[in-house]
Amino acid sequence: MERNEGDSKSYLAAKNDLIEALGLERNAVNDLGDSYRELSEEMIDNSLKKLTTQAIDLAEGVEQAKKAIRSAGKSDWTGQNANNIDISYHTDRALANSAALGAITRAGYSYSMGDMHRLSLEGGDDYDLSTVEGVIKTYERLEEILARIRDEAGADNDIYEGLYKQYSKLKDVVEQYTDVVGDANRNIVQTAMIEGLRGRAIASSKEEFDEYRKGVIAAVEADDNFIGSETDVAAAVDSVLRNESRFAGFYEHATEAIQTTTQATKDLSTQLDKQLEKLTNLQNRVASLASAYADMASDDGAVSYSSLTAI
Repeated sequence: MERNEGDSKSYLAAKNDLIEALGLERNAVNDLGDSYRELSEEMIDNSLKKLTTQAIDLAEGVEQAKKAIRSAGKSDWTGQNANNIDISYHTDRALANSAALGAITRAGYSYSMGDMHRLSLEGGDDYDLSTVEGVIKTYERLEEILARIRDEAGADNDIYEGLYKQYSKLKDVVEQYTDVVGDANRNIVQTAMIEGLRGRAIASSKEEFDEYRKGVIAAVEADDNFIGSETDVAAAVDSVLRNESRFAGFYEHATEAIQTTTQATKDLSTQLDKQLEKLTNLQNRVASLASAYADMASDDGAVSYSSLTAI
């Protein structure tokens, strides 16, 4: 990621301090008794001030990461990029290369191979390398294709090696972008979390917590600076709240409830299997009795040996 020294120090300082960004005066909060569960306005204002300061550096970090991604997506002087990849093709690897190309198709992607062995992956605007989203999708596609080739044709072929060169160029910048976006999103969630405590007691019941959590999610969704989908918002909020001692218990109880429900489902399934087995045995016995009665109704009135032993 390209940053000047000042930007780097500011971003790193914000990242290193992020774990303390809540500014809740944790020791003081932990000392609060059940009779006083409401944070003071001063504590909330101090927390938000710290978060706002860090948000400035984090926003710069996001912008620098975006620039680095777009730069990595640019074509070189030959026109090669992560979607149009020059392959150093060797005829003695023809069979392995053919298997690798087949793996691309079986992975669900289309490609074309030019006369000079330039492999072009098709996909249209979804893989536009001039956009951050397009570069990330291209990186994810290369990762999926490489895994498929490795599994089906191995890594000892020209196709895998050519694709991997482009994949490795994107890997660092995409991971750096993911990291800084995660930090910036957490800052937004923490801000909403602290603001949501203004004028209210810290949740002590599941109902209070659920209402509070919904409010935090709504506040984050309304923040245009959050990067991600609605699903990402909920996941980010839960990640932050779960790691707060005051709220962790609500998640632990939810996990225990899921485990209890899962075990109950397994137990019920086992019971149903046993009942089904009993029912099947009963049906077989009824059929055997019916056969015996049929024998008795025959001309000689004798029950066959097979009917007797089946009852």
